Amino acid sequence: MNIIVHIGHGKTGSSSIQSTLLKNSLELVAQGFFYTGLNFEHMASKNFLWQRADGWNDLLYSPQDRVDVELVSIISQVIDEARAKDCHTIIWSNESLFGHHALVGNAIEHIRAQGHEFHVVGYIRRHDSWALSAYKQWGLKHKTYPGKIKTFDEWMATQNIRFAGALHLWASGNWVRFSVRNFDACNDVVEDFLGFCGIDFSSLEIIRENDSPSLVALGLWTIFNSQFDGEVLPKELNSFLMQYGLIGSSIEHVDMGALLPDSKALKAVLDERLGDINALNEYLKASGQPPLDITPNDGVLEPITESIILSALLKVVKDQNEQLKNLQQRLSQLEKSLLKE
Repeated sequence: MNIIVHIGHGKTGSSSIQSTLLKNSLELVAQGFFYTGLNFEHMASKNFLWQRADGWNDLLYSPQDRVDVELVSIISQVIDEARAKDCHTIIWSNESLFGHHALVGNAIEHIRAQGHEFHVVGYIRRHDSWALSAYKQWGLKHKTYPGKIKTFDEWMATQNIRFAGALHLWASGNWVRFSVRNFDACNDVVEDFLGFCGIDFSSLEIIRENDSPSLVALGLWTIFNSQFDGEVLPKELNSFLMQYGLIGSSIEHVDMGALLPDSKALKAVLDERLGDINALNEYLKASGQPPLDITPNDGVLEPITESIILSALLKVVKDQNEQLKNLQQRLSQLEKSLLKE
């Protein structure tokens, strides 16, 4: 059996590859390819708790001897299942594999020693573009840390962006093929991966996942996430942004700071009107009132920024959206009860 292991790296189109494989799973089986999922969750047999798309951490934090036994068991089962489907190739795709060769290496070597052929493929990209994409995803859109939103420099200080060390471990294996692909040079990473596998994708539906959001959406995520001290998942705002078509839209920028006057501009207003001020002060004096105080105001004006306005509006709109959803649910329940009568 041929077994293709796609190891990522993250932020190199892995989600799009996985979504495309899943969407076209029946067509792939017809071509002889069986896609197992990230953690073998697409198998017919479910024997382990970590066999789900979000089950990686359950596997990662299990004792190594248990991981070895369970992985050997599940890969053996997936081989049997693939054969039953008349498939010649299994595809295992999980970007978390990139940095965890030690976790899965023993089990893979055990299966390889039985005569099965492994093909390992990984994607890399230039570090600066990876860092910017990752910061937008895990620094702003998905707030993965406590406290205030971090600047790019603050976020980067917590990251170890090095790829070669992990690849060295994978490169040392006895693979039929070991291929490192240049994500930046790919016109379409999904089609590149399918081509590597030998899949005819001319009739497949190509899925795009996690494309960069518009600056509008990213800004709204950032403002919304800034209101919370803890971690905030993208789903907290995603449905709202999708509903109103803001994920990919653009809006004309307005610089409130440039519109409002600074202290110098306000002083000029007074300086140009000293004659009028003096005349007014005469009236005030005659009425027993103190004169106008025209002492220059050197203090900094309180800024009225877009973020302050948007923070307030976003809260109002999101609350209204939740109220509307609740009303729609109540209306739906009412309609159902009326139909029963």
